[in-house]
Amino acid sequence: MSTEKECPPHDWESGNWGVIIGVSKCKQCGKVSHSMDFPKWVTRTIFAMALLFVSLDTVHAKRIKLDPRLIRTDELTCLKLNLYHEARGEDLNGMMFVLDVVMARMVSPQYPNRVCKVVWQTHRCPRGRCGEFSWTTDNISDNLVTLGTWKYVSDVTTAYIESGAWKNIKPSILYYRVATGDPSVDCSPQNRDWFCRALNPEFKAGAHVFWKQK
Repeated sequence: MSTEKECPPHDWESGNWGVIIGVSKCKQCGKVSHSMDFPKWVTRTIFAMALLFVSLDTVHAKRIKLDPRLIRTDELTCLKLNLYHEARGEDLNGMMFVLDVVMARMVSPQYPNRVCKVVWQTHRCPRGRCGEFSWTTDNISDNLVTLGTWKYVSDVTTAYIESGAWKNIKPSILYYRVATGDPSVDCSPQNRDWFCRALNPEFKAGAHVFWKQK
């Protein structure tokens, strides 16, 4: 007897970036579908196979180590690794905007012009050097990933690049941080940190609020 979860009819949801790359997810059962009207790179990614609902970070999930020679030098690997650590549990929309920030920084004169240099960039902080993306300096193994999750993140990132979706970045959106609630509340008089002094919150996507300079 089949154990596949039945969900007739599917309630498909694409999100802004899902429309661009031809991917939809059922809000009821999590099944993923891609449009056959899109180029072959979409079918190669096999989102439905890589995506849900592999128990992404359970104790039984198979974990692998990435080649340490690639995690700081291979541009696509750096982009995938940052998405894995920053947004692996988010919906497609939230993941795409996280990718956008990396690419927007790469083309900005304020930041390095290589993906890996953007991802691994550090700045001075009270404890010495802190990563622009916190996972890079949190003293946790950077190249140890969960296989099912990594496959999904890899497919999303590859589709993002091959589809040209990265060309639709918002150049002014160079920052994000985990949402604590409504963006306007984040910058209340009681919360005047650097983000609130130097940046304006623009929108929320996934688990993050995205910001631009004032």
